[in-house]
Amino acid sequence: MGKRLTRAYLKALDVALATLGDVGSATGRAYRTLQAYRRGEAHVPPGVARALADYLRRRAVVFTREADVLERQARKEEER
Repeated sequence: MGKRLTRAYLKALDVALATLGDVGSATGRAYRTLQAYRRGEAHVPPGVARALADYLRRRAVVFTREADVLERQARKEEER
């Protein structure tokens, strides 16, 4: 059970496009704790996984908003 959650957590960390420090600050986890998860020295508790999921969702909103702005600007440029 814990190993699957840890693997999923580590994969999510890889796609977060953020440093461990950023993720730690946003999710309330110490940098060293995140390093321990990554090294396999500690299993990721469900609450920690949910905190990362929430962080990723917040980032997804920002990425989507910025992608929309960029796409609008590209369309305007093409119309010129």
